[in-house]
Order: sequence, then C-alpha cells, then structure tokens
Amino acid sequence: MPLNHDKNKYTGAFTSVKPERIIELAIQLFLGFVILFLVRYQTTGIVVNLLFLLAIAAQFILLKKPQKSIGFWFSLSLFFSYKLLTTYFQAANHLFIALYLSLAFLVFFITQQNAGILRKNIQLILGLALLFSGIQKIVSSDYYSGAYFYYMLQRGDFLWPLKHLSASFQEITSYNMMVLESSRSIYPGGATFEALKTPFSGAKTMSYYLSVVSIALELGAGIAILIKPKSLITHLLVLATIWGVFFTRQEAGFLTLLTVMGLVLTEKKYFVWSYLATGIVFLSLILLGVGFL
Repeated sequence: MPLNHDKNKYTGAFTSVKPERIIELAIQLFLGFVILFLVRYQTTGIVVNLLFLLAIAAQFILLKKPQKSIGFWFSLSLFFSYKLLTTYFQAANHLFIALYLSLAFLVFFITQQNAGILRKNIQLILGLALLFSGIQKIVSSDYYSGAYFYYMLQRGDFLWPLKHLSASFQEITSYNMMVLESSRSIYPGGATFEALKTPFSGAKTMSYYLSVVSIALELGAGIAILIKPKSLITHLLVLATIWGVFFTRQEAGFLTLLTVMGLVLTEKKYFVWSYLATGIVFLSLILLGVGFL
C-alpha cells in the first residue's frame, strides 16, 4: 500500500501543475500581449499608448510585482475601456477580449485571488466567444459557402505551405492583389471579386471544407468549454481551433489571448506547456512582424 500510494502521488505531481503557478504563467503571457499591444497598436491615441507604456514600466521599476495589485488591473481595465470606446467601430476582436481578461484578473485580485471565480469568468468569456463566433459564421452566407476563405486564398493570405500547391500561386495572388488595389475592393461582395483568378485547382472545394471544419471546431470548442472546461477533448478542440485560425488568418495577438484563457482552464502539465509554448510562438511572430494583432 505505501508503495502504491507513493506512486500515485508521484504520478499526480507529474501530470498536474498547481493552479497558482498556472495563473501566474497566464498573467505573464497576457502582459506580453499588453506590451506588444502598446508598442505596435497604431491608432490616433498613440500618445496615450506611450504614456501608459511608461506608466507600466515605472510600476515594474518602483514597485515589487505590481501585476499582483488591484490598482494595476484597474488601470489596465480603464485603459482598454478607453481604447475600445474611442475606436469602437474599428475595434477588432482582440480589444474586446483584452478588456474582458483585464476585468477577470481585476475581479480575481479583488476576491483575494479566488481561482474558482477566475476560472468561471474565463470559462464564460472563452466559451461564449467561440460559440457565438461559430454561430455568426453559420448565419453568414459568405463564410458558410466558403466564399470568404476562397477570397482569402485568392489574396494569398493563408500560410506559406499553400504557395507550393501551384507553381504560379505567387504570380496569381500578386495579380489578384493588383486588381483589388486598383478597384479598392476589400470583400468578396465587391464588383471585381469574380474577376479574380483561382490560385490553384480545387481552391473552391478546399475553401468550402475549410469553412465547414472551422465552424465545427469553434462550435464544438465553445460548447465543450461551457460544459466540461477541464476535459482532455475540450482542450484538444481549443488548441485545434487556435491553430486552425492561425492557418487561415495570422491573428497572433487575438490567438495569444485565447491561449491565455485555455491555460487558465487546465491543470494538466502537457496542456499547460502546450498553451504556454503556443502563446510564446504567437508573441514572437508579432514581435518579428509575421503575425498581427
């Protein structure tokens, strides 16, 4: 019995990570996004960005672990609220999620670091975001039919491996971009959309199935997060969704925020390090100018 007990104890230590350590890693990953947001997010409020960046730097120089204070998260929530209100009609998904996450961490510290409350808030943010994203794609005829992905393929916006599916891929997508720029058409419904060339044989079929898989992943991951946030299948679906979105749209900043939320909701060591590695890769790509917010 003692030997079995020790074995079980060792196995548990090997497969799990302490919740407080996970939350600490999630906060560090989120702060990495915040820094890159302040440095690279180009808006009319660039002066406010710079001042806030200096304020964050000052807190880390003058204070010990400011990220563990209520005031820090209150100021961060206030900042993202300001950015969202002043750029509301142009704001992308990452700005909404960044504000929600700031508020979730603020509540976490207000409630004396109650991990249960943080996880519940993160579960709702991530689950509802993925679920409604999938629903929005279903009701969008351009997305469900594959027209949106087909348009992205014609622009050459997918990851580079697709460029090897056709010897003339680069030439065709360059031509399509020239047509789009000359006509200032930026969406499949534009008058010149039908004039764009097909980058490779089977592109339309591939676009349709990519749309179906994308919708299925987002709906499945969203429902799974809301029902069983700790399940192995749930986190496999979330990671598949994250990398699937990156394959079609390199929204590395937004995807970093999804990894932060996935990280908070798991305790298994292999998922903790998978989310952490994924987030670091995305932040590195943004820093190198490959990904975008």
